[in-house]
Amino acid sequence: MVRVRLKLPSSEGRVARWLVAFMTLGFIALAAAAIAIGWITVRNRTYTAEILHTQDVRQAIATLQIQMEQSETARRGYILAGKPLFATAYARTAGNLVPSIRTLRHLTRDNPRQG
Repeated sequence: MVRVRLKLPSSEGRVARWLVAFMTLGFIALAAAAIAIGWITVRNRTYTAEILHTQDVRQAIATLQIQMEQSETARRGYILAGKPLFATAYARTAGNLVPSIRTLRHLTRDNPRQG
């Protein structure tokens, strides 16, 4: 078997080495970009879940506040007017407070500062 050895001129050898080096750097950069995209995607999902949880907590607070105001209004109406209609409204709205408080406690159990 005969071996053929080509000797490249020194300038072509340097160019070839630089070309290989830059291609390697390009592949490394591409791999780093893929890893960064994966990491950002995971973080984005985490942040989205936290934002949705915050919106749920705010909605539960707003619902509880509305129910408390309705209950208070019905109670005052009964005290001032003495009509049974207000007592019925108070009983209905006051009955909704406990489940709303439970919901809010459930949503805020993950954060001791909120509990």
